[in-house]
Amino acid sequence: MTQHEQDHHSHHASTWNERSLFALYRFRWPLAAAALGVVVAALSAGAAELEAFSNRVTALDEVPGEAPPPRIFDPRTDIWFDSEDSGLRAYYTIEDQFIAEDLVSIAFEEREEPWGVFSVKSLTAIAELSEAIAAIPNVRNVRSLTTNPWIRWGDISADEEGLLIGDLFEEAPESYSGQERLERMVAVLGAERAASIVGEDSVRGLVGQDARLSDYIGEPRLRGAVVSDDGRSAALLVQILRPRALPERMAAAFADDSEGGQVGPTIRVMEKQRDALDAIEAVLAAEDRYELHLAGLPLFEREFLRVGMSDMAFVGLMFAVIGAVLLLIYRKVSAVVIPLLVVFASVLGMMGAVWAAGDLINNLTAIAPVMITAIGVADAVHLVTAYYLIRHRFEDRDALIVEVIRTNALPVFLTSVTTAVGFFSLVTSELLPIRQLGYTAGIGTIFAYVLSVTTVPALLSLLPMPRKGEGDDPSEASVEEAAEDADSSRSRLAHGWTAWLSAHRAPIVIGTIAVAVVTAVGLGKLEITSDIRLMFPDDNKVIRDLHWTEARIGGGSDLDIVFYAPEGDAEAADAPEHVAASERFLSQVDAFQRRVEEEATHEDSPLWVLTNFDSALAVLRKIHQVQNQDDTEYFRVPAEDDISEEARQAREIYDDVLEEAVTIPGQNASTLIAQYYIQYENGAKPSENLSSFVSADRRGFRIAARTRTAPSTTLLAAFARLREILATEFPELAGSPEALQRGEALTSVMFSGKQYLFTNMFRTFSNTLIVSLGLALSVITVLIGFVFRSARIAAVSLIPNVLPLLIPLGALGLLGIPLDGPAVLVVTVALGVCVDDAIHFLTKYTKNRKKGLSVDESFQATFEQVGAALTWTTVILTLGFTVLAFSNFRPNMLVGLLGAIMIALAWVADLLVMPAFLSFLDRAREPALEPITNLAGAPAE
Repeated sequence: MTQHEQDHHSHHASTWNERSLFALYRFRWPLAAAALGVVVAALSAGAAELEAFSNRVTALDEVPGEAPPPRIFDPRTDIWFDSEDSGLRAYYTIEDQFIAEDLVSIAFEEREEPWGVFSVKSLTAIAELSEAIAAIPNVRNVRSLTTNPWIRWGDISADEEGLLIGDLFEEAPESYSGQERLERMVAVLGAERAASIVGEDSVRGLVGQDARLSDYIGEPRLRGAVVSDDGRSAALLVQILRPRALPERMAAAFADDSEGGQVGPTIRVMEKQRDALDAIEAVLAAEDRYELHLAGLPLFEREFLRVGMSDMAFVGLMFAVIGAVLLLIYRKVSAVVIPLLVVFASVLGMMGAVWAAGDLINNLTAIAPVMITAIGVADAVHLVTAYYLIRHRFEDRDALIVEVIRTNALPVFLTSVTTAVGFFSLVTSELLPIRQLGYTAGIGTIFAYVLSVTTVPALLSLLPMPRKGEGDDPSEASVEEAAEDADSSRSRLAHGWTAWLSAHRAPIVIGTIAVAVVTAVGLGKLEITSDIRLMFPDDNKVIRDLHWTEARIGGGSDLDIVFYAPEGDAEAADAPEHVAASERFLSQVDAFQRRVEEEATHEDSPLWVLTNFDSALAVLRKIHQVQNQDDTEYFRVPAEDDISEEARQAREIYDDVLEEAVTIPGQNASTLIAQYYIQYENGAKPSENLSSFVSADRRGFRIAARTRTAPSTTLLAAFARLREILATEFPELAGSPEALQRGEALTSVMFSGKQYLFTNMFRTFSNTLIVSLGLALSVITVLIGFVFRSARIAAVSLIPNVLPLLIPLGALGLLGIPLDGPAVLVVTVALGVCVDDAIHFLTKYTKNRKKGLSVDESFQATFEQVGAALTWTTVILTLGFTVLAFSNFRPNMLVGLLGAIMIALAWVADLLVMPAFLSFLDRAREPALEPITNLAGAPAE
């Protein structure tokens, strides 16, 4: 050890703080072992918890199969909402009171056969696919041209006619004559549409030469849903159950775990649905007559998981890119291994701790490893850079590493604290995923800090010291002193940068203010939305099939409108429980549905996204028409005027079974409706009953609409328009609790469905995350002001912490490019990096100022001390995030691109913009100085 190093040790060891640093280094190996031990323990505990949870989920099956891989993802939709959310309550109501199911469609096109999809070839394919898919476990029903209930009047027996309900094609399609197939075509499409396909003469041969073709309206329930109006495209609508576990199995598996009891069954449901989808795709793969297109939200849910799993490879690629850049910069294997070890261990420790606590990964917390990669690399690179920067100035390894720790201890600690506080502030959010992201990333930040200050010094102490070369001055023993070498290229570069900055600080400040103003304008125009179609590349099969289906058949997503009556006297004839059979209620619902269907045909209405309304009204309308000589005027809900005066009167008949006279009450529209329900339920097959639309207690009534996929803002406008129509035109259907209590309304209304939940999820997610990020930034700014004891420093720190995040978003607003809701996550990622870089710069700058250096001298020294580390971390992270731009999930791609841009802008803000502002503020606090000189005393060039 040189004399200077000995003096240096003696001087710094005299303080408690320096003695702590020496102790940290002295016990580096026990501390490093302890830190890595905590990682291993957390990971082991997390793995054990995952295995136990996965076994519990498997135990819910009636016949448990082989143990699958550990369940690590939480697929629940309801975690994005609080328990009071109306859409979520309606979702639960539908599951409890109606059939819990999801819908997917299988569509194809027939362009060659003259009869289109009513040809024997198409009908045979439809029948075979319907039969095969209906046999798949958890498929409740398949509605298609061959299996849909056909309500008609016909021969019940040889001498009796009556209402008939059966499949359109109950036998093999090839067994039907052309006339029989034409009869079914007219029944579905109507006479005019059928005539456009097979010719008017053929249709008139069926309905009569003098018949008005417009009287044969067909089946609106099927047109646009299972067959296109031109008869060239057909669809099979497949209802997939959301199967529930048996109560006794639930109690056995999750009786002692309330949280697991919520997550486990949901995972099981989604696994069962994925199994059904896989089985459906296997059936479709065997069909070689047509190109089949599968669409529906369950496919998107499965695709999210598939793409998410495939994108995990990009995390590995990100590590590879970071490693390659580190190797290129330092040309040392150790400079690659040490930072990556810190990052890898931090991520493992974070995930182990979260799993051990009973949490799973969700679509939001899945980005936490990317965040910790950025933070861990930054911490480790600053230490490694300092080591390689000054190691040739030391002969003693211990003194070298202690100096590395000393010069970086405070900034690394401050950056870790502020970043952790920023993340933990997210736990104030009302949304569980954001809260989980907050404490998950916060825990990861703590792991990154602890591992950086323990394992990095320990690993650095294993590296060989370099041989002393000519020109080395062993008397220089600190980062600050080493930076004072005016002959080094680093010093010349710092000097030149400082001189240029000093000469151009005014234009820089003015330009920054102008950019900030333009950015503010852009932010005012920025639209945060989400469009499920844009989350995947255009060549993604799910997207291609969705576009194809929506162009021919209708919407591929769902919307539920649920009307629910309050409890009342169940014995009363007009009791609220009977609302689903109430003529007063159904006449208004009928008018509402027709009103909405009509407006949805106008492209200038927000309701254009709605298609294919289905409800029990379709059944009631058709039965009422058939029961009235198939007159299309009666294709509506029965009304009181439809009841004859004779039928209204009570009458007595003799009951042969009871052997006594009984009184049959007079009929009204509501009792006729109830009879229609019974007639349909008795005739339709069990899978086609009305349990999907009418609750068992007759208090609930559901309209199921299909929606086209569109930006969330467009869908939200449609939902708002529906509420407006209900509130202004049908107030009795959408009554408030007070109106229901006073008897001024019949029902309340709830909107739900996965499309509704997802749309509101993105809006709530974006708004909540922005509020939480604002709080995080405020807390970080206050902490910076407290640590540096300077409101000036706190205010200036906002420049590199805020501008790099807002400039790209403002640019999107100015260009009219909407920001996808999930991509807002990039702000959280970039904020941690921006804060880290700013604190490293400000720590060195304020320390240099306290030494008595002028503003320019402080800048030059700071650039020499941290310029390289900030530059290398920026290059590494920018390239690392750019890797995500190749993701197949567009929100992740945006996170990669925007993250790279924001991190690069943070470098500009830290080394250019913030010094320019500091120069103006701090020059006013010091006397006039001579022209800038470098730290060795040479005049500025």
